[in-house]
Amino acid sequence: MNHKAQIGILAFVCLAMAFLAGCGSSANPTPVYAYSVSGLEMSNPQGNGPYYYAIAGSVAIDNQGNVVGGEQDFNDGAGNTSPGDAGATPTPDTIQAASAALVLTNGQGTLTLTTNNPNVGVNGVETFGVQFVNQKHALIVQYDGTATSSGSLDLQTLPNQLNGSYAFAMNGMDPDYEPVAFGGVFTTGSNGSTFSGVYDENDGDNGISTGNLFPDGVAISAPDSYGRGYITGLGEGVPTSIVYYVVGAEVARLIDVDTTDAGLGSAFGQGSTTYSNGSVTSSIFALQSNSHGNLYAAAGQITSPAGGVYQSGIADEDEQGFVQGGVGISGTYSISNAVNESTYNGYGNLQISSEDEDFDIANLGVYMTDPSLNLSDPNNSTGGGGALLVDLDDGIPGAGILVPQTDTTAADFTGNYAFGAQEYWCDFCEFDVAGQGTMTAGAFSGSGLLSAPDGYVFGDGPTESTATLTGTPLADSNESTTGRYTLMTENETENPLILTVAQDPVDFDVVIYQASGTQLFWLNEDDYSIFLGPIQQQGSLATLP
Repeated sequence: MNHKAQIGILAFVCLAMAFLAGCGSSANPTPVYAYSVSGLEMSNPQGNGPYYYAIAGSVAIDNQGNVVGGEQDFNDGAGNTSPGDAGATPTPDTIQAASAALVLTNGQGTLTLTTNNPNVGVNGVETFGVQFVNQKHALIVQYDGTATSSGSLDLQTLPNQLNGSYAFAMNGMDPDYEPVAFGGVFTTGSNGSTFSGVYDENDGDNGISTGNLFPDGVAISAPDSYGRGYITGLGEGVPTSIVYYVVGAEVARLIDVDTTDAGLGSAFGQGSTTYSNGSVTSSIFALQSNSHGNLYAAAGQITSPAGGVYQSGIADEDEQGFVQGGVGISGTYSISNAVNESTYNGYGNLQISSEDEDFDIANLGVYMTDPSLNLSDPNNSTGGGGALLVDLDDGIPGAGILVPQTDTTAADFTGNYAFGAQEYWCDFCEFDVAGQGTMTAGAFSGSGLLSAPDGYVFGDGPTESTATLTGTPLADSNESTTGRYTLMTENETENPLILTVAQDPVDFDVVIYQASGTQLFWLNEDDYSIFLGPIQQQGSLATLP
């Protein structure tokens, strides 16, 4: 074989294997990203729907935006499930190599994934709208007209595996196609050599159960080269099979791959911390249902908790058009609770008492995470930790996060931000937005990618690349302690958030809760319109494709 032929073969092998090790000692490996979304598919291959659905996967994308390879799992719990997931050993769909699959302008654009599963996307081709927050983290929405959803894409650190103690939470649909949410804590040894833990479940009309122990015999596979593994034998009341995709040593995305139910969530490490009531500080919480069942979203703040009690807080909830805004709250909490005389580290609960009897968020499961982690952006070194949440109130399953509130200063809510929103306004009605904007002199102005299949919201098309959002958030008079802002038509000077698509403006009443100048959450609370989403300060985008 001549020298040129050897070089050609080496180049081919390098491209094919770049996601594992790079080519040569001075070359960087191809970046690999874990991604996950959940939302609403318009119809499945049998022509039925709309249905809830979830996707989780891993994809290698080189510095020119070419997809090198990858794999993913898809599940709607109603017959459209990645074919390989139907067996005892779940196997994923394959993502094929493709040129110029990631196309960006200033961190915003589209990612096109070509799979070997003709039942997803458009004949197996999925398109996602992508908004990068920084070089390692992006907000994404499905953006091809077949479905709409919200989620994230995060740089993976491989190899890594589940090993240690974790908090987890998931949200989805049960075998009766009723909404369900569950969460808890578990501890596992290397490659699943041991597994134990406890979980809570809110199964909609089928009731609430807490303090459930995982059975003996849970099996965890080692992750493959894309960080994918699976967990089986979880027992009744939770998915019997879950696939995980590693993001890093302490973070994994979870997807239910049973054929009769579906769900999506995350697991976050608990580190070496021993958690107690003192582990909870002034915090912001945000949680939401999925696109089926009792639609709702809520956000709020608790102030200076101590000794299992917090004396003050404020919260907002929109439950299918019944809005409770700026409600005063107080309550109790307990961390590291015991089940059958065994204490489970970081397994807790939080109770909310409200001055408004119609405020339905009263009981939350709380599952503490490593203080070094950023729950919204797993590669962000700012950390802060907090907890995963599951709503344990009758009839309103949902999941979310609790994050420490470290900065309520309005002057620090300034600069460049990425934002996302998952909007519901009726059963089987959803649109999703991901975009970027600036907060300057108290005024917000942004543009984004909007996904609205079947033209549910605006215009004739299912997607819109030039949607704009503008508004001037008004800080509460006691903002120095709450970090709450409003964009409302009912304010003395009207200041709603205005979403404009194809020169058609629509007003939204919105509240914003500031955890810090870098992390905020906004909640739409119109009578028949609900969205929840993150607002995250942008970092450098210089080295993106």
